[in-house]
Amino acid sequence: AFYVGSNNKAYFSKHGLKPNQLSFAPHAIDNIRFSQLRNSEVAQLRHDIGISDHDILILFAGKFEEKKNPMALLDAFIKLKQKDVHLLFVGNGILEANLKEKVKSTKSKNVHFLPFQNQQRIPVIYQACDLFCLPSKGPGETWGLAVNEAMAAGKAILVSKNAGAAVDLVDNTNGGIFDSTVADLERKLTTLVESKSNLRALGKVSSANVSKEKILLPIYAPVLLSYVFQFNPVASYFIAWLGSFAIYYWTILSPIKYIQLDLPLSKQIMRPIVLTQLVFAGFMCSTSIFYFIDHLGYQYFSKINNQIFIANDLTENIAACQRYCLVAHAALVTGIISATKLDLKIKYIFKVDTDKILIQICGYSYLLGIIFSRISAVVQFSYMFIFISLFAGSLTFVKGIVKKRPNLVAIGGGVFLFNLVAATLSGYKESVINNLLILVFLLFPYYRKLILITSIPLICVLLYILPTLANTIRGQAWSGEATAEEARDDAYDALTNDDNSSEIHETNWQFLTNRLSEINMFTQYVEHVPAIHPYYGFEILGDSFYALIPRFLWPGKPNTEKLSMERVYEANVANRLSSVSAKTRPVVDGYLSAGLFGVFISMLIYGYLTQWLCNQAESLFGGYEMGCIILFNGIFQQLWRGNNWEFLLNNILYGYVLLIVIFTMLKQKNILVKTLPDEEHTNQSFL
Repeated sequence: AFYVGSNNKAYFSKHGLKPNQLSFAPHAIDNIRFSQLRNSEVAQLRHDIGISDHDILILFAGKFEEKKNPMALLDAFIKLKQKDVHLLFVGNGILEANLKEKVKSTKSKNVHFLPFQNQQRIPVIYQACDLFCLPSKGPGETWGLAVNEAMAAGKAILVSKNAGAAVDLVDNTNGGIFDSTVADLERKLTTLVESKSNLRALGKVSSANVSKEKILLPIYAPVLLSYVFQFNPVASYFIAWLGSFAIYYWTILSPIKYIQLDLPLSKQIMRPIVLTQLVFAGFMCSTSIFYFIDHLGYQYFSKINNQIFIANDLTENIAACQRYCLVAHAALVTGIISATKLDLKIKYIFKVDTDKILIQICGYSYLLGIIFSRISAVVQFSYMFIFISLFAGSLTFVKGIVKKRPNLVAIGGGVFLFNLVAATLSGYKESVINNLLILVFLLFPYYRKLILITSIPLICVLLYILPTLANTIRGQAWSGEATAEEARDDAYDALTNDDNSSEIHETNWQFLTNRLSEINMFTQYVEHVPAIHPYYGFEILGDSFYALIPRFLWPGKPNTEKLSMERVYEANVANRLSSVSAKTRPVVDGYLSAGLFGVFISMLIYGYLTQWLCNQAESLFGGYEMGCIILFNGIFQQLWRGNNWEFLLNNILYGYVLLIVIFTMLKQKNILVKTLPDEEHTNQSFL
């Protein structure tokens, strides 16, 4: 039998069903539909009823029938006699006339009625109230789905103990339960309506109870399943690989996703739960499929080895690494969700023309990036400023397109194209991909169909072009045989020459199997540690803290690049005589430090810190567009894919220092102004 909650389970158990005969099948609603803010409609509703923003509104929504017990709520409310507290009945039923007659006899002006509302309107009703009350006395109130809906809307809840949902969803952290008597209902109401701010705090707990715990459970299901099937490495690998796609769904697309409520999903995709997750897990978890099918004897999904595949030690290592990556993915989103604030307060806003500040940030950041690139002691800030300029320019470009402003298109487009051309000359595939990702993600909210239609062909073109482009530039420009421009031209010639098709075909497959994915290197580390070299413990973390000390304070500080490459050489991932840089990634450093436990803890902290930094940036810089898109992603772009711990901690610490320095300077110049304590500020729009 299926049970929906604790009371339902107890009922079945009382009638002889054993635990192994019962399966949990909870009621579910579309949380996002009820939580997505509709502030203007809420304000209009309260205005129409005659309720001010400072008044408290208690809501009853349902049928006016004996089972729902609306008369008890009315009796308790009348005894409150508080001018700033209102009661709203929404619905209809056989008790409607009795309720209205009683209100008329008391001459109360604080009790209001609305007829039955359609489902599109119901979320506005919930969001308009401060406290939802379900005073049901039964029999037959097996659950009370309205409680789920009100909690999803972020409201404090007061329910009768007779409601099936009470024991599972409500306690004194998000409201209360009364014993079904009018006297106890009055006592609970009196306590709850003492403070509107307290009701708001209880509502926040309701939101968390509905969403956060529910989303954290399903994302670990594929992790457990992949370990259950580890006796079959091929099956275990595919379960772990598909598990990442399940996590993408649960955390980004599912009805129980846990995201901030201030913006539609399409307009907050630059936040960590979407952008950082997709880039980090995309590279670390999803791209390994090419290496694995190559190991199975396939190339471009065509069988090239006719022998029957037999799993070997390498197969088991690949599957183990994929499981570690899945654990890392789950831990990453757990950290992000744990640090996500549904109602992040905007502490400062810009008090200047938005066009002007975008262009100024773009220009000054690029200039500072060039200056700092020539000073070795602060060269790390150069990359941050260049990326701030890129994001500001790209946002200006998109604003020009959306608002049909040719001047902004010219300025922003010029900045974007300049960076894109420079990226094609760098020899780094990531630079080109990052530039295009930024533009695609910024355009997506406004041209969703176009972006979705063109994204797959764009990815295919990039996968075809980038390997040859990068290999040619690295082989010629980096060795000094030709300039970067000449090497790029040679690469284009090679790509357009039909005689090179087989070579390009092979080059691209090598890229897909050994460069796009780093699981090949990961397997080598797993073979080396702990079988040959013991876990590093706190050694890597200790080196990372040493790397934080500025060289001018410690002239003899070891070279961070050389220090971080030692574990690469020890595992024979790269040769000491080679010029290649094959530094580890955060997941690998977590494994090398403490195995599976190290992967989970390090990535949990990674995710939490990433979201916390985003929160700080949004709170101090007017919200999502300037705080998240430009400053958070500009300064902490390295968090998208990650780096080894030595460089990563350095980026986080000094990136945060730069964030505070920029904030302090803008605040002193009165460009940023503090919001008043009682003001509710939403995201400041620059588009």
